[in-house]
Amino acid sequence: MYCFNCGKKISKRAIVCTNCGAKVSPILPPRKQDILRDQRALNPILSLACFLQPALGMILYFIWKKDSNLRAKAAMKWSVAGVGIQITVIAIVMVYVISFMSVFNITYPL
Repeated sequence: MYCFNCGKKISKRAIVCTNCGAKVSPILPPRKQDILRDQRALNPILSLACFLQPALGMILYFIWKKDSNLRAKAAMKWSVAGVGIQITVIAIVMVYVISFMSVFNITYPL
């Protein structure tokens, strides 16, 4: 470790620099509390928003994938689920409309 004031090499446990006397703050590892805060689960309201608007989930995934991997994966999971459900609902509605039109002999205008 080096002194921020004079640049001389000092002990890792030093509180003051032995060369210039400047206070030295040791570099501390990240606290467990900070690591857990970054990896907490996705907020239920955000989960619902990602489900209803899949593009939002995909955007959040790319924003969070480096900093908060757990939240990024959750956003993408809800986004993919939303796309799947929306495609299924659209397919069911289309089948229903087409079957309704065929029962009543409704044709497409040409």
